[in-house]
Amino acid sequence: MNLIDRMLIVRRAVLIALNPNVEGVFFKRLGKDGQVYKNLIWTDREKAADFYKRDMIDLFIEKAKDADNLAHLVNVYIQWVQEDWNKMHPNDKVQFFADKGASHE
Repeated sequence: MNLIDRMLIVRRAVLIALNPNVEGVFFKRLGKDGQVYKNLIWTDREKAADFYKRDMIDLFIEKAKDADNLAHLVNVYIQWVQEDWNKMHPNDKVQFFADKGASHE
């Protein structure tokens, strides 16, 4: 993506964010390093937190076929979070699926 395209994307996001009927703009981008980066423009911090929470909930609810499938999707996601955390913090590991519930080492 060239510089002009990037500037146009940012310009669109700012124009949307300045609209009085819009509470925030959320977009993700894929970096050249393969990482997904999140860019946020919010009018209010609490609204941002509510939006992010709702986005995560919708992600699971829209994909779930039934209650068992929803539980499976959430458990898989938690396992991914656990694996990533433990790789990044080998001296501060977390174990969500211990016999007696969530724990912290």
